[in-house]
Amino acid sequence: MADPESIHAAHGTLLQRVILPRAGDPMTVRALYMDERTGLHMATTPLVPGATVTHRLHLSGSAVTGRRLRVTSRTSACVPEQSEVSFAAYFNAFAAGYWRHWTPLTEVRLRMRLEGTGRVDVYRSKADGSQIHVCGEVLDDPGRHDVDIALDLRPFEDGGWYWFDLTTDDTELTLLEGGWHAAEPASGRAAVAIGMPTFNRPADCVATLTAIGEDPLVLAAVTQVIVPDQGTRKVRDEPGFAPASPCWSAGRCSRCRPARSCRPWARSSTGTASCGAMPRRPTRTTTSPNARCARRRGCTGGWTSTTTPGGCA
Repeated sequence: MADPESIHAAHGTLLQRVILPRAGDPMTVRALYMDERTGLHMATTPLVPGATVTHRLHLSGSAVTGRRLRVTSRTSACVPEQSEVSFAAYFNAFAAGYWRHWTPLTEVRLRMRLEGTGRVDVYRSKADGSQIHVCGEVLDDPGRHDVDIALDLRPFEDGGWYWFDLTTDDTELTLLEGGWHAAEPASGRAAVAIGMPTFNRPADCVATLTAIGEDPLVLAAVTQVIVPDQGTRKVRDEPGFAPASPCWSAGRCSRCRPARSCRPWARSSTGTASCGAMPRRPTRTTTSPNARCARRRGCTGGWTSTTTPGGCA
């Protein structure tokens, strides 16, 4: 459940929250979350007067390699003074064209909790890639601000994105939390099953389970975690596995067991799923995962965790 004091607990439905990289992530990973204006900018330079015109293109470039955003958690960060950071990136831009096409929504709201002074600017793109400034809001008060901006989805019949930029002047601006919301409540709840096939990477798997279990918003949507463990170094034997299990962390019912030994997933020429527990008859097969079979039997001697809210099945 969301914190009652959080902006995500307000009326409406959280569609996508602002998420940030880990402190030690390299620049190539950080670029998936925000644009810190660190790329190489190329510009043409004029020829010397009187010089012979050639077909060569003379370019000059400069690059900035500093990290402008100081990340304080996976959902909060600080923009230093005299800086500008854009959230026009893979994880934080809002796919307005997708939501317009596949849902009845005609409006989305950008909600953020900020502290300090600075400026918030919202942009959108068109189907041809051109950018348009939608609106901006200046934050003059150094205190805390709850920003709520209504944005129209109707112009996105042919595709496009929404995103926002944060700009500072003489003082820093802190993003405490943010997200893209629907104005009306959802007709149902999200139900997510996470599958994590792994092969001799128990530490990474435990770290992922820990991250899921420590995030209430994610955990509220997760109904099952399935781990087909195909290696010789089992995840269940890794230190920290038991407390890292999301079903353990949430106090939910769990059914954790070694998976039965069976053949790799196969799909017959008729399109029906098969595994070693089924009759063995000659058939032309291709490798294919099947989540339903995984939940029932597991595969290749691995481990399967199935969580059932409300009691054991």
